[in-house]
Amino acid sequence: MTSVLEDVVAEAEQQVLEGRPTGTPSPSISRIPLDEVLGVAAPETVDRLCYLAVLLARLHQRGEAVGLLQTSGASLGRSGAVPALLKVPALNRLAVTLTSLGAWNAARELLLDAVRACPESRPLLCARTYADLAAVEVRAAHFDAAWEAARRARTFLAGQSPEVARDVLSLLGGVDLALARAGAGVSSVQDAADVMRSVVPPDGDTVASLAALTGRAVLAFEEARQGTDHRRMREVIDVLHIVVCRAAASLGAEHPQTVVARVNLACAEFEWARRTGDTHRMLSCVAGLRATADVAASVLGAEHPVAVSALTNHATASLESARAEQSEEQLEEALRQLDVATQHSQAVLGSQHPLSVLAAGTARAGHRLRTAGSDPTEPDGRGTTVTLIRTVVSDPWHPDEELVSPQSAALDLATAGILGERHRIASRIGNAGNASAALDLFARLESECRTRLGDNAPLTLRARHNVAYWTGVCGRAPHAKQLSLRLLRVYHDLFGNEHRAMRLLRDDLARWSGESGDPGEAVRRYADLRRDTDLLLGADHPETLLARHNTLYWTAVQGARAHVLSRFAGLLADQTRINGPDHPHTLAVRHNIAYWTEAKGDPREALGLFTPLLHDRTTALGREHPHTLLNAFHVARLTRHHEDASAGTAELTGLLPVFTRVFGDDHPWTRRLRREIEAS
Repeated sequence: MTSVLEDVVAEAEQQVLEGRPTGTPSPSISRIPLDEVLGVAAPETVDRLCYLAVLLARLHQRGEAVGLLQTSGASLGRSGAVPALLKVPALNRLAVTLTSLGAWNAARELLLDAVRACPESRPLLCARTYADLAAVEVRAAHFDAAWEAARRARTFLAGQSPEVARDVLSLLGGVDLALARAGAGVSSVQDAADVMRSVVPPDGDTVASLAALTGRAVLAFEEARQGTDHRRMREVIDVLHIVVCRAAASLGAEHPQTVVARVNLACAEFEWARRTGDTHRMLSCVAGLRATADVAASVLGAEHPVAVSALTNHATASLESARAEQSEEQLEEALRQLDVATQHSQAVLGSQHPLSVLAAGTARAGHRLRTAGSDPTEPDGRGTTVTLIRTVVSDPWHPDEELVSPQSAALDLATAGILGERHRIASRIGNAGNASAALDLFARLESECRTRLGDNAPLTLRARHNVAYWTGVCGRAPHAKQLSLRLLRVYHDLFGNEHRAMRLLRDDLARWSGESGDPGEAVRRYADLRRDTDLLLGADHPETLLARHNTLYWTAVQGARAHVLSRFAGLLADQTRINGPDHPHTLAVRHNIAYWTEAKGDPREALGLFTPLLHDRTTALGREHPHTLLNAFHVARLTRHHEDASAGTAELTGLLPVFTRVFGDDHPWTRRLRREIEAS
């Protein structure tokens, strides 16, 4: 990542957080050397560019944000040096951000490039890409294209575990719902609702779960509306009220996810009042639709599709209210608003988009009534229809899991959004292999979160957890264990034992116990965790498989190697079946089989296992991922001792600067590599 990109991000970040003083120029993105920045499509670099686009949109520079993402996608598309397994996720990431900015056509072009580049040997990646494409097509009302993309996605999902494919299935469920509501799909609304309920279980007040709750409420309202069940419609409206309150308390009143929930609530309330003939309530609901349209335009931008939809819904509802009130003055104003909304919708979404067609048709019908001198209250077969926004296929604004805390009610949208983006970028940097950089980023993030948000705010707790984790990854297991124990007490008081954050922390604590020199404690902690995850999530859940893996590893450390090797073989079959052959956990099982094969006295067989694993890890994780580097160390070491001493020594020597850069000079793995080189 270049210093120029970092400088521009920092400049935009400061302007969003502290406000742009009068006369201050906008952040200049033209000086970012995109071809250089995207040379290897590093995930953290792509994240940084997407983050910059979000900041620019917050500074009311949506055009510049969209242009930055489009140019980045074009740079990636023409690059022949970036492998497909990095290029396709990068294009997907850029396209999802474009979609969140409402730039559907630009997102579609990038996803079509991703589809062409995606290797069919990676079915889950292909399924995700086609599902993203289907979601974009259905938003743009290209229903045939959406149906075909969804069909292709499901073809690639054949044989995949529901746990592994949950996110893709959730997205496809939303696409099915939109197609069913448009009359363009083979599924009914009920069928789509069943799919969504099966794959989107709400889990706390996270951004993703609140988006799921909103989507499920929309589903229920749509079912009740189709069945003319007014009592059920009222019940769902009450649920939507609760969702809006929970979103405002957890995310902030002006968080985009809260705004989307408010838009849907306002539409549902008006539709219920219209269906039940409550004219007085219709008037107050029209005012509510106006307020939510203003908020949507302010938070998301006037050209965001949700803001366009909110504006159109308000105008349509105003016309319906004028007809119910038999008011010529209200009718004239409603028609003016409809004309404005129609022009805006056509300019942003296109003249053939269903929302544009609805607005234009309703406006024409209203104008005909006035010019013909007809009674505006008399039905003419062209009655208006208020349509709920299709939030079910929209992506959560910030998909990271957030913990629940009463303090989060005070979060400011800009501050929380920026700190949340910093958290995600630091995680991606660490997961890509740079543990020391991740630790430094999280340490600074923890300090800032404590100052701005408080000690028990969700982002503060997540930052503390990551400081403990990356401290251990950087080779300081005893200190990481102490940090984890302190946080364990906080998690227990706030969340109880069954929350996912608690399970992840227990996993970390077991690991640091073992790496601090107590494998027996590690085995006990992992065995307890495996038992609990098995009961809570099932034997085939990825968390259960990981706890099973780690229990076997530390059991082997205690000496039961031959017994553990046979158990690892069974685990490898289960990991491959559930997570696929290229998943990091599957590759980790293969690593342990090779490692313990050497430990039981067969180094040549171990070398034969480590060598193809190194190739697979390089392809799946990257050349400088920690797992790949450790694998390379074992191949070089075994080559030196059992095959070709000079070649092995040369490989070990070549690894030293990479280990020093990625892990740090004092990391245990770096020290071990240095000892191995000195022994030669």
